[in-house]
Amino acid sequence: MARRVEGRGRDGLRRGAAALALALAAPAFALAQPSADPIGDLIAPPPTTPAPGEAQTPVFVDQTGRAPPGQMSSESAYESRLRASFAAAQGLQGPLDGRWILAGPDGDLYAVQIVDAGGRPLEGAWRDLRRKGALVSTGFLSDIARDGSTLTFSFQPRGDGPIVSVALSPNVAGGWTGEMTSAEGRRTVSLRRD
Repeated sequence: MARRVEGRGRDGLRRGAAALALALAAPAFALAQPSADPIGDLIAPPPTTPAPGEAQTPVFVDQTGRAPPGQMSSESAYESRLRASFAAAQGLQGPLDGRWILAGPDGDLYAVQIVDAGGRPLEGAWRDLRRKGALVSTGFLSDIARDGSTLTFSFQPRGDGPIVSVALSPNVAGGWTGEMTSAEGRRTVSLRRD
């Protein structure tokens, strides 16, 4: 008789453990089942956070459209990632990156766009500010280089005409000062941020 009670006790214990395991697995099993509206589940509204004075109630896993207190909404998380990506890209740019104006004693001569991608060779383009709309008033800089404290570049402003060479050194105002050599001779020029 003692054996029968002991056997039933073990069976009861086994059944109880199986029932407990099934009860614990039921919510996970229910979540794993496909829903009646799979597209609606994919396009769920972004989670909302309660207002600062509002009562804080717990948020459960199966509740869509709610976020735990202090958690970002999907829009602000996306915006935060965009801002971080932009800041990282800006951090890779060198000090020469951007738009510059090459000017002589008699006024602005050329707009110069330099691409300084930190560690990569410099690239650039130019536009003649005195001949707006002319067919050959824009082009690419050639032989652009920064060697220590000297910036040099050249370009051909008139199609197959003579090459213009520029050699500059940094000045105290944050720009560059130097000489431009062209068919017209040498002249003093400065390069400043636009």
